Amino acid sequence: MPKIPDETLNEILRLADMVAVVGRYTQLRKNGSAFVGLCPFHNEKTPSFRVNPERGAFKCFGCGEGGGLFQFLMKVESLPFPEVVRRLGHEVGVEIVVEETDDAESARRKRLLELLERCSHYYHELLIKSPLGKEPLEYLYRRGLDMPTIERFRLGWAPNGGTALLQKLTASGYRPEEGDEVGVLRERNGRFTDMLRARIIFPIFDIQDRVVAFGGRVLDDAQPKYLNSPETFLYSKRRNLYGLQLHRGEISKQDRALIVEGYLDVVSVNKVGCGIAVASLGTALTSEQSALLRRYTKNVVMAYDADRAGQNATVKGIELFEQAGLRVSIAALADGEDPDSLARREGKAGIEQMLDSASSVIDYVISQNEQRFDLSRPEGKEDFAREVLPALDKIQDPVRQQAYVVRVAHVLGINENRVQWRLSSQRQGAVLQRHRGQIDSRSPEARLFRVCIAHPEWFEQVRTQMAPSIITSDRFRPLFAALWQVRVSDQPIQLQDLSPHLEDPEASADLTELLLEPPPTGTAEDVEKLVQSLRDKYDEFRLEALRPIVLQGLAAGTLPPDDEQYLEYTQLQRRLKGAR
Repeated sequence: MPKIPDETLNEILRLADMVAVVGRYTQLRKNGSAFVGLCPFHNEKTPSFRVNPERGAFKCFGCGEGGGLFQFLMKVESLPFPEVVRRLGHEVGVEIVVEETDDAESARRKRLLELLERCSHYYHELLIKSPLGKEPLEYLYRRGLDMPTIERFRLGWAPNGGTALLQKLTASGYRPEEGDEVGVLRERNGRFTDMLRARIIFPIFDIQDRVVAFGGRVLDDAQPKYLNSPETFLYSKRRNLYGLQLHRGEISKQDRALIVEGYLDVVSVNKVGCGIAVASLGTALTSEQSALLRRYTKNVVMAYDADRAGQNATVKGIELFEQAGLRVSIAALADGEDPDSLARREGKAGIEQMLDSASSVIDYVISQNEQRFDLSRPEGKEDFAREVLPALDKIQDPVRQQAYVVRVAHVLGINENRVQWRLSSQRQGAVLQRHRGQIDSRSPEARLFRVCIAHPEWFEQVRTQMAPSIITSDRFRPLFAALWQVRVSDQPIQLQDLSPHLEDPEASADLTELLLEPPPTGTAEDVEKLVQSLRDKYDEFRLEALRPIVLQGLAAGTLPPDDEQYLEYTQLQRRLKGAR
């Protein structure tokens, strides 16, 4: 595996604006020397995600994710390290040369991607050229689609029978086990059959325009109506959006995306000339999908079905998009309506009107819960407040937030100060809950560690006065051991200096947490006191460890006066007594 030189990595990190890069995925606001925002990796309502650009580190105090800029991009984009380095290097003007490895794993990936591409063309040819595709093709025409749209999305047909694709793949030189591995075949009791049968096929492409999976829809009311490829090492539902590879250019151009539920919603909206729709592949919206969208736009319109299930999915999607820093609007659909039926009935004008009349997320949440709860009863008001206030708390602009506070107070028939008080109480409770179990940043170990990384001149002093072995805390010992391996310079120590010396993920998480703390203040005398307190702590720890051994030996008369442990025990007693 080729190695990218450390000098190149450090140069990229030096040139990259960490706040700007991370800010593409979640809204950040300055808080002291750090920046805070909602975590892009998990659902939360109160910001627990911190970025310290001076230290080159991020940390979520809610889910525990943390690391440097490369680790952030690997996680949020689901990309391997070399690809992240290449992209960020290109962005800041540093050329990266990463040799492509011709190992077995790369060859296997390439072969299986080619297999999926063959399957896609096979299904497509059956639909548009084979007599077997006559009925499904007529069905698609009745749904308002035309041949250019069918070809654009490479729609296909999987015939009934159960072995047509199996025979095609084996004739092309593929083993049945390979088809099973990527989810187009399945094995039962040693016998392989086609996964999708008698279904219209929707190929699923990743953002690099490669076929990675398939969705299939029946022509009648048989259940399940949709059947999708299983998760494989090439395909994760969480990390893909149907239609994005086709529409990302138009999404960027219009600076908005339309989120719909189904494949046909995407296809029908595209057919009438609106190329900004994507769908979430039969799963609830995920943080990875919202981060993927954030590459191309900051504005999202959600258009889920008007039934209760669609409304619930809308509310869940709102949270994720808000956390990713996306501005969310909600498109109102009549009962029984979806984007597919609207596009067929009213064409592009109907879709454009739906987009333009979309309401803000907060208006939607208030409206939905006004209808949901009986606001004439105290219990209904309490339920309304519990559902609506977390959405209000996400609003960053204080003027806009206050306007909604006034509106909610009016809806509830109470004083707006009571709403504001409830918001403040909610935040405080979340902060207290979030900080349980975190590393104690006020301990002498934490304070000395932060002094050493922030002040190289004091670190030199500390190195002459102690060794990492005197740290009694199992949590801090690996951090100090890593610190002692860093070459001292005249610059504050950063995450990338320490990370190579830490193997334990928990220690790495503690490191990022400490790096995000404000730089400590103090004097050289304060540093000496911290070192002495840790020496005393180690001496007490060692004394307690020796006590039972020495006392047992004395009681048994088996401990000579010149025994090393006995001498160490008495010296520690005298030293600690003198320190007190």
